[in-house]
Amino acid sequence: MKPDNLQLQPRKMPVQSRSEATVDAILEATLQVLIAEGLERCTTTRVAERAGVSVGTLYQYFPHKQSLLNSLLARHLNEVSQAVIACCGEQHGAALQPMVGALVSTLIEAKLARPEASRALYMIAMDHGGDAILHEVQDKMCRAVSVLLASAADASFAQPQTVAVILITSLAGVLCHAVGSETSPETVHQHLNTMGYAYVKAYAVER
Repeated sequence: MKPDNLQLQPRKMPVQSRSEATVDAILEATLQVLIAEGLERCTTTRVAERAGVSVGTLYQYFPHKQSLLNSLLARHLNEVSQAVIACCGEQHGAALQPMVGALVSTLIEAKLARPEASRALYMIAMDHGGDAILHEVQDKMCRAVSVLLASAADASFAQPQTVAVILITSLAGVLCHAVGSETSPETVHQHLNTMGYAYVKAYAVER
């Protein structure tokens, strides 16, 4: 069966706290195996052993390795998205410069808190449906940032959605490189803050 025809979603969703704990343990074990052994050696058998469950239990939730990897990626990206959306809510109506600074800080905290995890997840981000998950989550973030930019106390935008898309994808692209480099989070923050604010300022009209 070709990868495109595989069932990429979890086999079933956990509905009880014990099931949720099992799924969390399996996903965390998947991440640990990815970090320690790489994508090729990340098998369902190794993951089940690391999680302390049987392979049969793992297959109750994830029909195959790709479903497992996609679920891990979706969990991570949704955590990033939720953090960005929460930041947008907190910064709604703020001035443009602190607004951009808060967005940059949120993304850096989400991506660089566990750089080894981010590096492992980038390996699967564009693999067998990972790109679709990435685009869906980025769309959510861009919509939230578009609303945020439109609420700026000291600026307005003719095309806030376009500015939001380019801002988020640009910041994410730099962070993708940063997790694989030795650049300090403080340096990354300084440069991204300068870049992000300069970009949105260029397309803003002062109120």
